[in-house]
Amino acid sequence: LIGDYISFIPYGKTAVGVSLKGFKYEVDNRDFTCFESIGVSNEAADEELYVGIKDGMLLMIESWD
Repeated sequence: LIGDYISFIPYGKTAVGVSLKGFKYEVDNRDFTCFESIGVSNEAADEELYVGIKDGMLLMIESWD
């Protein structure tokens, strides 16, 4: 899993209060909107990953390229 590319895309509306831990680019309590690329092409940096969201939905896409 470490080194895999993982993207988080808001689904339907803004994803509120997103937190990502254990990733190359960690995020703490940030809103993800459909018009930003903040959640695209992150990387797993640890064996244990945490994804938190206060409201809304995220699509998670994992790629191995």
